[in-house]
Amino acid sequence: MSCCNAKANCDQGRSCPVRAARQGMAVYEPTDASPYRLRDLVWSAVAVLLVAGIIGVLGPTIDYSDEMAQSGALKDAQNTAAAQLRRDLAAAAICREEHGESGYTWTEAGQLDCLPRKGKRVAGL
Repeated sequence: MSCCNAKANCDQGRSCPVRAARQGMAVYEPTDASPYRLRDLVWSAVAVLLVAGIIGVLGPTIDYSDEMAQSGALKDAQNTAAAQLRRDLAAAAICREEHGESGYTWTEAGQLDCLPRKGKRVAGL
């Protein structure tokens, strides 16, 4: 069977009986799964209670006593870094005021050395 007439005019539109009918998509038909849902719900509740029980038993045994010392050391390190930053900013301001555009460095003795743009060191400020 063809959808073409004797004059070779072909009609491939929807009215052509040879054209394959479109297959619809499969639709999921839910079944009555209430016993399975209840079983899954019970197992989920048991799993949650088991995990909560393990955390409840083992939670108090975890030792956090060293965290206070670590946090104190971290706080001291942060305060030291902030003090060094303030010292460096003050040193840069002093060198800029004394020599204009300049850099600075610290000696091993802890004294400030300003480095003017022309490269001459000025020690002992």
